[in-house]
Parts: sequence; structure tokens; C-alpha cells
Amino acid sequence: MKISVLGTGVTGQAVMGYCKRHGLELVSPDGADWVVASPGIPPSQFPNLPNIISEIDFAWLMREASGRHWYPIAVTGTNGKSTVTAMISHLLSCPIGGNFGVPLIEFVDHESDCIAVELSSYQLEITRFFQPMVSVWTNLTPDHLERHHTMADYASAKANLLRCAPHVPLIYGDGYPDMVPFIESHLGPSIAVSESHDLVKDIAAQAASAQLDGLGKGVIGTHNHINAAMAILAVSQLHSHTLNGAIQDIMHYHALPHRMEWVASTRGVSIYNDSKSTNPDSTLVALHSFSGRVILLLGGKDKGLPLDEFILTLLRAACICVCYGEIAPRIRSLVPPSHPSFVFFDTLPQCVDYAFNIATHGDTVLLSPACSSFDQFKDFIDRGDQFKAYVRSKI
Repeated sequence: MKISVLGTGVTGQAVMGYCKRHGLELVSPDGADWVVASPGIPPSQFPNLPNIISEIDFAWLMREASGRHWYPIAVTGTNGKSTVTAMISHLLSCPIGGNFGVPLIEFVDHESDCIAVELSSYQLEITRFFQPMVSVWTNLTPDHLERHHTMADYASAKANLLRCAPHVPLIYGDGYPDMVPFIESHLGPSIAVSESHDLVKDIAAQAASAQLDGLGKGVIGTHNHINAAMAILAVSQLHSHTLNGAIQDIMHYHALPHRMEWVASTRGVSIYNDSKSTNPDSTLVALHSFSGRVILLLGGKDKGLPLDEFILTLLRAACICVCYGEIAPRIRSLVPPSHPSFVFFDTLPQCVDYAFNIATHGDTVLLSPACSSFDQFKDFIDRGDQFKAYVRSKI
């Protein structure tokens, strides 16, 4: 078999490494049986390649060719997909592949037949062969419109997960209307999960009790109660976990770095790192997870997303917004002049200094930027790591 690889980043390198280990010839696109495109390369750059596939598809085809079955639980969505994927991994003690960390191709030779797979819209855009045993679509809110241009196209890219496996169980959450037609046309059993779901209420009650014993820190906030319910329901479709046993197990789950991650407490002030929140909806979810006053640190690179409703919500919330970075002038233009709830600085460390100066007992300092990190940092991980290091140097 002859393989061509588009892209030389992490995904491309992983595909080339697999090909070399298995004696697959690497050739130019013109002579390839399959052309494997890295997710960072938009389809518009290869309009005339009929044999183009995603790395997700390539991994699935290679696993099938090996004669070994796979039982993936696949997770997509705008917000919460990494957390739900990690919770599934925690419940099943299985590896994680895909958008979260390690390319799926790295697990083709893995002994485990079960795997949790996180999938981005970029990965799903051209995926057509991958067949999960259970699908999860956490939600849909505006994001990545610089690539997909419209919410309809963004939703359609996500919906390739459902097209690949139209008959498997589907767990899904709330989303823009663009999500609805794909959910309604799904042929398999489907379960809607929202704040009113009985399992979400049970998780919330047990999390409140568990926190008295130092557990449940990975399921703080309603959004994480919903995330946990989705993970438990997804796992229950594949394995005979009892719901009560799974709820107890999820109380031992630890939050992923940069996702509502507790950093420190000082002088009665709690500090959280939510650097992974790179769109307004994710930031609002984080903000509403806390009672009392929140000093919200937000900013970064402007992704061109709608901000009017976001700013109005912040103006009504019990929070002080400390803004920085490329997007700060745009936020300033949307806020009434000299509004006391909004202050502006050039850098994130300056925001931290200001937050520490005004924070009082009972406050929460929350980094939840609502923007990408690429104006001042390498990525959201670098932003979160630098934030944590600076916070710890101050206390």
C-alpha cells in the first residue's frame, strides 16, 4: 500500500512513523492509494484529491486491516469534549486518542480494544470510514468560524461523526439550531442530557457531599455535572456499569489541566486556571460555576466571534472583568465608558497583579480567556502553565 501524507506536524509525523514501522511506502499524492491529511490543512487546499482521508479514517482502516476489533467511544462538540473524553477514559481505564493529546494512529497496535476518542471539527471534516460504538455530541456554540465560515458548515463537519455511525447510541447536549436536524435524523437510540436530567441531579447531589470528604473536585459546576452524566451514559451503552457505581467512580476523577483547574488559595481567595476556554460560551459556563464575586481574567487573540451578548451578560454578572491582549480594544468598544466592572491591561501578568490587589476573602480569581492564546502564548497550555507559575510566584 502506498501512502501520501499532507502535513508535517504531530499528526503527519505520527502517520509517517506508522507507515515506516509497517513497511508502507510513502509517496507523492499522485501515486498514493490513500492521501492522509493532517487536520490543520483545510479541505480547500486539496479539492482534486478523491482518495483523501483523515488520520482518524487511516487509523480505523489500519486497525481493521490488522484483524483486531476496536470499540471506540467518540466525543465531539464545541465545549466539554476533552473533559467528557477524559471521564470516559477514567471510568473504563482505557487510553485516549484523537484531538486530545496523542493521534489515533498511535493506538492501532495498542492491546486495548476499547478507546476514548476526542474529535475536533477539523478532524471530522473529511472523516467517513471511522465507526465508533457510541457517539457523544456535547453541544454546539459559535467557534472556528475562521475555518468553517458559517454555523451550518461547522455543524455539518461535527455531524460527520453521526454520518459515520448512523445506528449507534448517541448522547447529546444543547446546541445551536444547526445541530437539531442532524440529531433528529439519527437512526440509532439517542439520549438528551441537560441540567434537568435526573442523572445530572444525582451527580450534583453526590458531588456536593463528596466535596466534604475532599473528593469531587473534578466535577465542580453544573457543566461538569452534565459532562459526567454524558460520560456515564456513554459508558453504560458499552459496558454493564451500574449508574450508582459509576457516579461513585466519577467522584475520584481529577480535572484536566487548564480546564477549571484549581491552582491555589490565598487569603481566602481561590484561583482557577481555565485556559482551555477559548470561546465566550465556555467562559460563561465557567463563570456561572462559582458563587460570590469572580474576578475574571479574559483576553487573547480575537477569533472574530460575536461578543455583544457575551459582554451584556458580563455586565449583569457579579464579576470584575480584567481584560488583556489583542481583543482588549474590541471589548473596550463594547463596554460603557469607564464602567467599573471592566479594566484593561496589556499582558496577563498585569491582570494577575491587579486581581491580587483587589481580591478579598471569598472571591474567586478565574482565568477563563474566551479567546485563543496565539497573540502572546504558544497555545492554551503555555498560557495556563505561565499563569500557574506566575500565581505561585506571588503567594
